[in-house]
Amino acid sequence: MARSLSILGVQHAARQEWDESVDRHTEALNRHYNALEREYREAVRPQHALALGRLAQAHLGRARSRPAECRQEDLLKALEHVEQALEQYEGMRKEDRWANRVHEAWTSCLQAEVLLALDASGRPQRADPAVRQTCGRAEAAARRALTLYDELDVRAWRLRFNRARAQAVLAQSYGGRGRPRAKVLRAHEQARDAFARLDAEEPGRAEEELHAIEDTIEDLRHSVPPAQPRAQTAVNRSGKRRKRHQPKPRLRGRQGRQGTAGRRRHR
Repeated sequence: MARSLSILGVQHAARQEWDESVDRHTEALNRHYNALEREYREAVRPQHALALGRLAQAHLGRARSRPAECRQEDLLKALEHVEQALEQYEGMRKEDRWANRVHEAWTSCLQAEVLLALDASGRPQRADPAVRQTCGRAEAAARRALTLYDELDVRAWRLRFNRARAQAVLAQSYGGRGRPRAKVLRAHEQARDAFARLDAEEPGRAEEELHAIEDTIEDLRHSVPPAQPRAQTAVNRSGKRRKRHQPKPRLRGRQGRQGTAGRRRHR
């Protein structure tokens, strides 16, 4: 029953029916997975963690479909659920390092997307030091997702698509952190090349992501970097001519040898 509700929530998300998707995933978790976790623990934990990630994705999708001023509640819930899922994966890693790598990588990328969406929503707590580091946390999550994908056999089209998505999210985090424009542009170009290869293999499936990242690259290429203020030359207000530095003459003979010995002892 829990798995059926979760799959139904995925189908609602595919049709962008976000309210229904959130309701189905919430029902699967609150009515079934939480009780199953208490009773069976490790046996049901992979499905439980995946359901938490899917619920976070549904909240993120609903937040993106709403006006900017109405997104905060859904984004905070998405962040809460995705962090719960990552805690589950962290616990499962001790038992089997490779069993849930695919879902853990996807969840890490999802965490980066949620953090970037939170940073872009303009929360009133932006002055808080922890919030100022949101893009840094997003960059770390995207890097973790890429590291996990690099440890996997990503010959499958869907896995390579998810890896390209993680690369695009990493590029977005670079821009949010104020990285050099050349580095941000290079990261976006790497994601664009990956999406282009995927679109060539299966035309149409990655077309939306490819066009979106191409538009971002064009905007970056045409944006003018902020002008740096010119350094002001020092002004000598006294009107006196400055003396050039004169090196001290080296001592010869016994005094010079004593000074050299002293410097050697100091070293």
